[in-house]
Amino acid sequence: MLSDPVDESMVEMINQIGHVIGLETITEYAESDEIVKRMKTLGIDFAQGFALQKAVDVELLLITENGLIKRRNPAAAPPES
Repeated sequence: MLSDPVDESMVEMINQIGHVIGLETITEYAESDEIVKRMKTLGIDFAQGFALQKAVDVELLLITENGLIKRRNPAAAPPES
């Protein structure tokens, strides 16, 4: 997005369309601080990517009884198979 004006324009327009129809927007590939800063200036609502948080080992996740996913305490016993 930072080096390709067509990519940036597409992200900007999709964000604007989403907002016009009442949606919040989320982008992927927030891989650097520069990309996150540009996403913020475009008014994007949410972002995901390595600049924000590294991937999590699924073994460290726990699905609760109500279906929510949360981080397992890494010091806790491993999940049962």
